[in-house]
Amino acid sequence: MQSIKKLKTVTAEEITAQLSEAVHEHRLKPGVKLREDEVSEVFGVSRTIVRQALRNMAFGGLLTIEKNRGASVSKPTLKEAHEVFQARALLEPSTARAAAERTRSEEHTS
Repeated sequence: MQSIKKLKTVTAEEITAQLSEAVHEHRLKPGVKLREDEVSEVFGVSRTIVRQALRNMAFGGLLTIEKNRGASVSKPTLKEAHEVFQARALLEPSTARAAAERTRSEEHTS
């Protein structure tokens, strides 16, 4: 029994993070249904944990949950998509600049 390795339990937060990343990277496309039983099988957890993860994502706007229909990846409206691109246009240049400055300062200290 000592040689048996205890498996790590996957949390709802970890499932939320992995599924959110898949949505952001377009591996899960808008409109794709996420069935609790399929997600629970993939992650090896109960449907209760999956349900919490899906609720977390719905709260963040990444999923839409409809009664008797389940969860699906949200489909942003044209206006919402435009707002996201505007926000990215504002944030990305400063983020890239900060990353370049960190890289330069690390090069000087190495």
